[in-house]
Amino acid sequence: MADIIIEPAGYNDDWDDTNYQTNQTDNPDDDNQINKDMQEIVISGILHNLIDLDPDLLRKIKTTLYISFRNYDVTKKCTEVAIVSYSWTKDLVRFLDRKRMAGKSERTIERYQYVLKRILLYCGKDIKEITEGDLNSYIENYKRISGVSNSTLDGVRLCMSSFFTWQHEHGFIPRNPSRGVDPIKVAKVIKKPYSDEELEKIKAACRSKRDKALIEFMYVTGVRVFELTTLNRDDVSFSDKTVIVYGKGDKEREVYLSDVSCMYLQSYLKDRKDTNEALFVTGRGKTARLKASGVRALLKRIASETGIDNVHPHRFRRTCATNLLRKGMPIEEVSMILGHEKLDTTRIYAISDKEKVKADHRRFMGS
Repeated sequence: MADIIIEPAGYNDDWDDTNYQTNQTDNPDDDNQINKDMQEIVISGILHNLIDLDPDLLRKIKTTLYISFRNYDVTKKCTEVAIVSYSWTKDLVRFLDRKRMAGKSERTIERYQYVLKRILLYCGKDIKEITEGDLNSYIENYKRISGVSNSTLDGVRLCMSSFFTWQHEHGFIPRNPSRGVDPIKVAKVIKKPYSDEELEKIKAACRSKRDKALIEFMYVTGVRVFELTTLNRDDVSFSDKTVIVYGKGDKEREVYLSDVSCMYLQSYLKDRKDTNEALFVTGRGKTARLKASGVRALLKRIASETGIDNVHPHRFRRTCATNLLRKGMPIEEVSMILGHEKLDTTRIYAISDKEKVKADHRRFMGS
């Protein structure tokens, strides 16, 4: 196994399916890539020898090494040309292309690419030669060095499993090494929706018409934050209170506005003087489409002022789903509004409503 750093800082994501010479090339970009590769090898070797140190100290050392190597070229001393082959690049590109054809969103594709490149760099082998031991070693070292949660770690394992299972099922590798990587145990935490009181406090903390329209829109429609920030004005039909949303894999669905959300949104749009097509825009200086980071910044400010914990975009989606189910909407219809492919995903919101279970128990038991 090659000693390659698990999560290289600032690593170039624009890979070619190319063989690189480690002492000379005709392309300056190739030379730059070679230098980065050699830096990864040297730094990884140092960290491997320090693996028993405290994880926090190890992360500080890793950061310091990257900063220190930034202004240096690293070459391998050798007497003849050495060829470093990234043979797995074509396998990765083939896998990602199939995911695109299957309708996966670019965000999902980018996540696969990010995770899998680091796994394959770490193993440093042709995918036919990668073993269960290689993958388990990656999981163990990634956990130790990065200190990620078990939930994040299991997400990495699932990416790993998807890649190698697909390669095996299509005959590109003789055996599937990911079958020997056990699922990561993740504690099941029931995430709570906003209470009615919390929702009112959040609305009261809004300072502008845009903020009020935004909060009400997220709650009523249950859209994902990336769906929200890609919406345009002409996606909204005020006559029938509907919105066309483009979700994961660019799949189109219809969501619905309430009378209150319609009123807030119309009032906000009426006051706007810009010609930007975006449904929600930044509030200061030159008008631009509001990004997810802008939504999170707004919610962070509201959380600070109201003292409410865990104020984030997805919690509005969870609250929308929970309240719809609580009020008796069939789970199949809630699933359509949320854009879920599987009912099991929607059922997560159904089992989270402990208060309804408690109230129903008292109603039926007469306590």
